[in-house]
Amino acid sequence: MRILHISTTFLGAGSIVGGGERYSLELAKAIASRADVVFLSFNANRGSHNDGRLRVEYIRTPPSGGL
Repeated sequence: MRILHISTTFLGAGSIVGGGERYSLELAKAIASRADVVFLSFNANRGSHNDGRLRVEYIRTPPSGGL
């Protein structure tokens, strides 16, 4: 089974990560122990990395003026 977990919260070096943001990431990590999971979030720059079995992907946010 493949699962895509999308977090609308901006995650990056300049962001403040509180309980809500951390919860979605930790939930995705827990599910990744039993399924193929990609955690998708937003950042100033596009990128990706692995966090254990979890694949984390960042897509670039549009400029503050919108799309």
